[in-house]
Amino acid sequence: MTYLKLFFIGLIALGALVACFPGCEGGDLFGTVNECSTTTETADSSASDGGSSGGSTGGSTGGSTGGSTGGSTGGAPATNSITNVSRLATGSTSTYTVSGYVLDNGSVVTWGRDSYVERDDWMIVDNLTNATQISVSPYANLATGGNSFHHCAVRADKTSICWGRGTKGELGDNLTTDCGYGSSPTYQPTACAVPIFDTAGAASNLKKVQVGPGYTIWLDHDGNVYSAGECDAGKLGTNCSSNQAYGIKVNGISNVSDIMVVNNRVCAHKQDDTLWCWGENTSNEVTSAHNNDVEAPLQIASSVKSFAMGSNHIGMVYDNNTVFCTDNFLASVDQCTTNFAPYTSIKQIYFSSKVVGLLLDNGSQVSWGYDYYGQMAIRTGAQYQTNYTVEHGQIYENGAFSIADNISFIASSSGGTIHAIMDNGSVIGVGNNEYRQLGPTNANVQCSWDEGTVGAVGAGRSNCDHFTYIGLSPTGF
Repeated sequence: MTYLKLFFIGLIALGALVACFPGCEGGDLFGTVNECSTTTETADSSASDGGSSGGSTGGSTGGSTGGSTGGSTGGAPATNSITNVSRLATGSTSTYTVSGYVLDNGSVVTWGRDSYVERDDWMIVDNLTNATQISVSPYANLATGGNSFHHCAVRADKTSICWGRGTKGELGDNLTTDCGYGSSPTYQPTACAVPIFDTAGAASNLKKVQVGPGYTIWLDHDGNVYSAGECDAGKLGTNCSSNQAYGIKVNGISNVSDIMVVNNRVCAHKQDDTLWCWGENTSNEVTSAHNNDVEAPLQIASSVKSFAMGSNHIGMVYDNNTVFCTDNFLASVDQCTTNFAPYTSIKQIYFSSKVVGLLLDNGSQVSWGYDYYGQMAIRTGAQYQTNYTVEHGQIYENGAFSIADNISFIASSSGGTIHAIMDNGSVIGVGNNEYRQLGPTNANVQCSWDEGTVGAVGAGRSNCDHFTYIGLSPTGF
C-alpha cells in the first residue's frame, strides 16, 4: 500500500511539473525546439491525368482560414532528402544574379555575380552541410530603400539557414544585419543566419524555402507558410504594416504542397489542386479584378496540376493537361493554350524572360515565345524568334550537337537563363550568360551566340543558343 501511495504522489508531482511549461501551440519566436507531437507529411500535388477542365484565373477570395495541417501519411519523414527538383536554383535577373546547386554530400556550390562581384570559379558555401534544397535571390534595389541579395537553404534535419543582406529582416533571424558575404571575387560565402518563427516547432519542420527581393518564404511539412523581410507590395501575405525580422505564419491558407516566389509575388499550390497567390498586382500580375496589391492569399485557379511564374505572368497546367498563361503572355493568352494543345504528357511548365516552355514526360522540351537570349536552345544565330513554337532543344557535347531528350528538371529565370538537370544528374545551361550565369569563367562554358551575332562555339560568349554542359554533377565539379 505504501508503494502504491508513493506511485500516485509521483504522478501528481509529474503533472504539476508539466503544467509549468507552455504547450506546443503557445509561445512566441520559437527557434529550433523539440517537437511535441508527430507531424504529418503533406503530399505533393500530383493529380492524375483527366480531372476537370480547370478553373477561372479570377477565382474566389475564399477558402478556409484554418483547416487541418494535412492528411496523415504515416508521419513526417525523419529527414528531408535531395531531389533533382530541390537541388538546383537559377537566379532571376539578367544582370546581378547567383545560381546554386546541392551536391550529393549536402554541400552547396554557387556561381554567378553577387553584390557586383563576378565569380571566376565555383564557390562552396561555408558552414553549410547536409543541405537538401537551395534558393537564391538576385541583387535588387528595394522600394523601401537599400538593396537586397540573400540566399537560403533547407537542411536534412528540416531546419533552414541563410546568408547575405539582412537589413529588411529577410534572413529571418530576428536581426536586421548582413552576414556571410564579401566584395572580393574569391570571398567564400558563409551560411550564418538561423531563422526563427512565431510558431512552435516550425523551425525544425521545414520542407522548402524560397527567396525574393528583400524577403523570404518558408513551407513546413504540415502545409503552413511563413514569411519574413520587407513589408512592401503585399508580398509577405500577412497584411503587415512594418518589416518582419522573423518568420510569421501566413494566415488564410493551409494544406500547401508547394510554393514559388518571383519578384514581389508568391504562389502556393494546395493539396486540393487550387492555386493561391499574393503580392504585387500593379499590372494585374495576380488578378485582373483590380490593380491593387494583394495583401493576403487569394485563390486564382482550381484543378491545377502544376504551375510556374514569370516576371508578370503565371502559367498553369490543369488536371486535364491543358495549359493556360495569365496576363496576356506575349499579348495573347489564346496562343499559349493553342500552341501547347498537342502536348498532353507534361512534367513541368517554366518561364524564362519572354519564353514559356514545357518539359515533357519523355525528357524533351517544347517552347514558345521570343527567343531573345537564345534560351529556346534551337541554334537560331542572330535571328530572334518570336511567336514561334519549337520542339526538342539541342545540346552541345564533345564537338557535336544532338537532341536534348533526357532532361529531368528545368530551373529557369526571368533574366533569360535556364539550367537543367539531366537524368544522370549532370547540369546543362542555355540562354543569357552575360555575367557568367551559366557557369563561372573557369568552367569554360561552350556557347555560340555572342550579343546576337553568330560565332564559333567557344568559351566567353555572352549568350548561348544551345544547351551546354557546365561541368557540374551530383558529385562535384
